[in-house]
Parts: sequence; structure tokens; C-alpha cells
Amino acid sequence: MPRSALTLLLSFVACAPFRPPPDPPPDPVAVEPTLLPAGPLVMATAAPPEPVADPATDCTIRLERPPRSGCNEIFALGATASGASAEAGKAADGSRCTVWNAGASAPQQLTFDMGTPTRIDVIALVPEMTPDGAVAHEVAFSDDGKTFQVGHRVEAPMRSGQQVELVLPRPERARFVRVTTTRSPSFVAWREVGLFRCGTE
Repeated sequence: MPRSALTLLLSFVACAPFRPPPDPPPDPVAVEPTLLPAGPLVMATAAPPEPVADPATDCTIRLERPPRSGCNEIFALGATASGASAEAGKAADGSRCTVWNAGASAPQQLTFDMGTPTRIDVIALVPEMTPDGAVAHEVAFSDDGKTFQVGHRVEAPMRSGQQVELVLPRPERARFVRVTTTRSPSFVAWREVGLFRCGTE
């Protein structure tokens, strides 16, 4: 290469601006998904309970959304309660027009004696409450009336007189059923706690 050409090339290289290599792109930032509540927590069903309108002229409790045909209420032979126990039977007489009222705040409980171990498929809850609001209930079962096993927990907003039907994921068999209210904005009271058996055994 001629000396003049080499001198020109070296001069061009010496005068060219330095360009550092570009920075690597930043690692993508992991975005946590936003978890929204699916609705009120009801351990007895796969979906939140939907209130059933209370008929204005019919006091008889019946399932508005039976899981299958042949669902009939099971009437307890006896009922006791933590408050106003003498009136406890009004929560299990088949009528939404009678009321048991504990006359006190939570916790309160109702216990029903079916007489013999009985299959239970659906529990229909009809509260009496002022004001309406979020409640928490536990449903427990026993064969001897002494040792109870909590089978289902319910946490949901409820309104006075509106029926909520809990379809159990599998039938329960027990002689005694206890419903314990652990949280409520009002005194604990029930128009009805209906226990239903569906189909034949």
C-alpha cells in the first residue's frame, strides 16, 4: 500500500468517534397477577350462595333450586339453643313466618335432634336480622350429641328473610346438627334452618 494511502487510513481511524456497544435490554419485570375474590366464601358449595326471594304469602319452606328431584324437609324431633332455648323449635318447624331469637349477639348456636342418624343433602338458611350484613356460621354434626365435628363453614352477606340454600358437596349422615353463628351484625335469630334429604336411600 502506498505510504500516502496508509497515512490517510490511520488518520481516519484516529478521528472516528468511539461508540461503545449498546447496553443489553433489561430483564423483563415479572408482574404478579391481580387476585380478586370470587365471592362470599361458602365451604358447603362450589359457588357463592344466591339468595332466594321470600314469598310474600307462603310461609312453608321449600327449596327453590333443588339439586335433584325428591327433596323433602326433615323435621327435627327436638331443638335446643344457647339463648331462648324454649323457642328453639320455631327455627325448625317448617315455617318462615315463625322466629327464634337468641336475644343476644354472636356467638350463639342451635342444635337439632333428628332422633336417628339421618341423611342430609341441603341446608336452607333463612335469617332474621337487623341490620343485614356479613355473617359467619359453622355447621357441625354428631351422633351422640356430645362430640361435634364441624363439617362446613359459611361466610357470606345475608339479608333478613332471604333464603340461602347450601347444597352439600356430599351427603352428611348424623343424628344431631348444630349451627353456630360466630359473627353477625345483629342479634342472632332464625326464621328457619331447613334440613333436606333428596332422593331415596
